[in-house]
Amino acid sequence: MVVGILIALQINTWNENQQATRLKNVYLERLISDMAQDTININYIKASITKNQVTIKNLIRSIDSNLP
Repeated sequence: MVVGILIALQINTWNENQQATRLKNVYLERLISDMAQDTININYIKASITKNQVTIKNLIRSIDSNLP
């Protein structure tokens, strides 16, 4: 009977480890996905900032040279 309890505990531990591994993999996949989306968003914002900088520089040149 003790052997049966020990086997049941071992199986239970193994099942918990398997569930933890699956959950870890889900978290890692989500993290990778989030990081990829964050990279896309950062690149979009960076492009917008660069575009705005060019517009501001052109505006400053226009003001400095008294052009309409």
